[in-house]
Amino acid sequence: MVAGVFPAAHSLAGVIRRRAVDIYFIIVVVGIVVSIVATLVGGDPKLLLIRESFVTGVLGLLGLSSILWKRPLMFYIGRQVSAGRDPVLVARFDALWQRPHGPRTFRVMTLVWAIGWLA
Repeated sequence: MVAGVFPAAHSLAGVIRRRAVDIYFIIVVVGIVVSIVATLVGGDPKLLLIRESFVTGVLGLLGLSSILWKRPLMFYIGRQVSAGRDPVLVARFDALWQRPHGPRTFRVMTLVWAIGWLA
């Protein structure tokens, strides 16, 4: 549990510095929280080994639920990876949503990734 404090603090400092939450922060925090809960539940080594699978499963469920959002999860992940915080690149990436097959493409990508994460 103590080892999780340092990556969590580093991630939190980045969020405070940038004044925005990104997908990487969410994944790190979920992983740390799952580890702490697994340790508090009993610290069973098998439970700790499946921690990564739990995080992946949560991402899969989040991806599936995001199909109903205004824009699905893979749109936001793709924008974070492709554009970062550059306003020009963000605007260019956002324009992909306006293309004829943009929404469908991101929804299909999200569905495929979600199924893969859950598998």
